[in-house]
Amino acid sequence: MKKLFLIPLIILVQIQTTDGREVFNQLQPGAQNVYVNFEMDPTFALVAGYARNLEIEAINRSLTLTGDITIPIFLMDLKHYRIEIGSRIAFFNSEKWNIINGFSVINKGTDNPVYAGNLLAIEEGFLLGRFVEK
Repeated sequence: MKKLFLIPLIILVQIQTTDGREVFNQLQPGAQNVYVNFEMDPTFALVAGYARNLEIEAINRSLTLTGDITIPIFLMDLKHYRIEIGSRIAFFNSEKWNIINGFSVINKGTDNPVYAGNLLAIEEGFLLGRFVEK
């Protein structure tokens, strides 16, 4: 019964938070961000991560390095995990528009009586966004 009470509480907390991996354009050089997030992948999970923004003067760009770990909330079993290490760098910046390249290395594992598996993946993608004051 206590677990059922936690679900709405976690959802309410999630509504008030922002995923730290997607607000890197707001970090100033040298800034750090610690984030905690809730997701469903494929079960209810807790994500804890860290981001640090670095200024690379040679190319006049900011590079954000990230790392996070995901564990299931109900099982709290370290046999079910996801670890991601990544980076974000802006290709184009204007007052309202940004194009950001993201690169990540992901290790995901699960182990139960039916299936045991481990995934090692590389993820590459672009984020296109329009940012306004309010």
